[in-house]
Amino acid sequence: TLVAILLVWLPSAATTSTPGPSAPPPLPPLGAHEELRQLTPAMRASWQAGVEMAIMADLRRSIDAHCAEHQSAANPATASRPHSAQRPTGPRPRPFVTLTWAQSLDGCIAAADGSPVAISGAKSLLMTHGLRAAHDAVMVGAGTVVADRPQLSNRYWASLEPMASAPESKPGSSEPAPSASSLLPPSPPSNQPRPVVLDPSLRSVAHAGRMDMPLYLCGRTAAKEEEGSTLPRMTSRLTVEALPCGLDADGRCHWDDALAALWDRGIRSVMVEGGATVIASLLRRPELWDCVVVTVSPVCLFGVGLGLEGLEGLGGPAANARADGPTASWRCVRLDADFVFTDLPGR
Repeated sequence: TLVAILLVWLPSAATTSTPGPSAPPPLPPLGAHEELRQLTPAMRASWQAGVEMAIMADLRRSIDAHCAEHQSAANPATASRPHSAQRPTGPRPRPFVTLTWAQSLDGCIAAADGSPVAISGAKSLLMTHGLRAAHDAVMVGAGTVVADRPQLSNRYWASLEPMASAPESKPGSSEPAPSASSLLPPSPPSNQPRPVVLDPSLRSVAHAGRMDMPLYLCGRTAAKEEEGSTLPRMTSRLTVEALPCGLDADGRCHWDDALAALWDRGIRSVMVEGGATVIASLLRRPELWDCVVVTVSPVCLFGVGLGLEGLEGLGGPAANARADGPTASWRCVRLDADFVFTDLPGR
């Protein structure tokens, strides 16, 4: 796969002409966020339609199928009572889980000092916001909140329903039909995921001021101590909800209990964005996730990777625990200079 990427990318880089002495200096490249903000509505709608057809449509169908299966298996007597003492026998239902990250050609997701680096381009960023819009929640670890102060919101992906129901011009009318771009909803879009933070001790709450109503998965002791106390706030809109779950021997949130608690809370799909520790720990539990979306950009960072030592690969022994086995169908989609690899169940 790496060789194929280089074969596509290197020839185009090698044939780029160098401007002569009289040529004006090139403008600095726009960041992905700035490039998206400067797009015309028609161009953004065109980009979004391409990503929807290549990636998002299959993902939505997979989420719907997962929810239907787990909803029918859930015990209706206890599913509506979060943290009920009466649990149904067998595995507890969990949300559809998508793991997603961006990495460089050398497999790094951050700089050598661990600081975040903007890796992917504008189209890939638009896809990321589309993934957020498709899920009920976006999850990160406490370290990501402290280092990045993320918003975990959808700011670029617009609802496609108004575009699909565009009215046509009436015969003989001089007024043209509204274009698809004119029917895009105003920014920010309304389909917003719930921010979820995996933080056993609630240590990152003071850094969560950019999130809107974050849900904190924490230890039961921390949740009890939070009751009746005033959590640190950085903005007036910050309202933190603590959702207790069991902890493992290392003091980390137990994945089975955490995901079941999210299901009981009404969250049916979760997009896990990071950081490296959270993603790596879930990759070691392949029975707990359903989809992987990896963006590979043509840069080398020589920095920090996911730290998957001991994991024999997504096609190795760990993948045998998945329902679709180690021969899951991977698809590669090119978004400008980036390559997006997706793995969906049953495809």
